[in-house]
Amino acid sequence: MKQKNIVVYDGDGDGTSGAAIWLMNREGELRSVTNRQKNDRSLVRRLFDETTHEELGNSTIGIFDIDIESNLPAVEKLARTRAQIDYVDHHTKNPNALPNGVNNYCKQDDRETTTARISYELAERQGRLRT
Repeated sequence: MKQKNIVVYDGDGDGTSGAAIWLMNREGELRSVTNRQKNDRSLVRRLFDETTHEELGNSTIGIFDIDIESNLPAVEKLARTRAQIDYVDHHTKNPNALPNGVNNYCKQDDRETTTARISYELAERQGRLRT
């Protein structure tokens, strides 16, 4: 079965860049969920509305530039699937709020950290950047 990659991201420059960096050197199918308005933060919940439980369980999911607090109930539900989940964000007030089963790459907002920067550092550590 082909690997499925799902990206859920805020559609601004930071979220889009973070998702693009995370996707570097990942093979397989791609599905994305993003917003058209900055105030639409229920993107993880929307993922459930548009995707079957089986498809979620067989996917690698990256969530970018969306604070945990606005999506926590949906993230908790997502953590109960078999999906591999990476959560990358710099807006959150409490980076430890993520449930078990979610790879936490969140940092508290300090005005110097961006989601794209966190994604880049993660890709570098994982050896996914081509030089």
